[in-house]
Amino acid sequence: MIKLTYLITKRPDLTDEAFETFWRSAHAKLVESLAETLKAKRYVMSRRIDSVCSVCVSKARELDTAGYDGIIEIWWESLEDYQDGAGSPQGLIALDAIVDTERRFIDFSRSSSFFVEEQEVFNRAGKPRVTRKRHSKEKLSNETRRDPLIN
Repeated sequence: MIKLTYLITKRPDLTDEAFETFWRSAHAKLVESLAETLKAKRYVMSRRIDSVCSVCVSKARELDTAGYDGIIEIWWESLEDYQDGAGSPQGLIALDAIVDTERRFIDFSRSSSFFVEEQEVFNRAGKPRVTRKRHSKEKLSNETRRDPLIN
């Protein structure tokens, strides 16, 4: 498997909320609808977490603490599958649609992308855990308190 890793920065005229809403709704739905045409197997969105830990890791390495706002990862079985999908007439139309959508929320001048081939060194995570929405600090209902994935 190969993947495209796309380090994205939001357009400066967008709020964090507008950026994330557009990315998670319009863009994600568009890419998912074109996945078969592009022969893409998987799409993952990762949003930057602003935390003390992030600042410490960046400062220890003298990195820009602002950095990117998120990461998009798209997997293909092979580079040839990517080329077949993206290089087809339908694939070229699909890529144009995706880029047009990205212009609405990504600052291309401060973003970067590249293809990678993963080489796993270790995996102690076991089974992936189901991702849940973050909960506010409001009181949780009794039913929510019983959910072992939240507690």
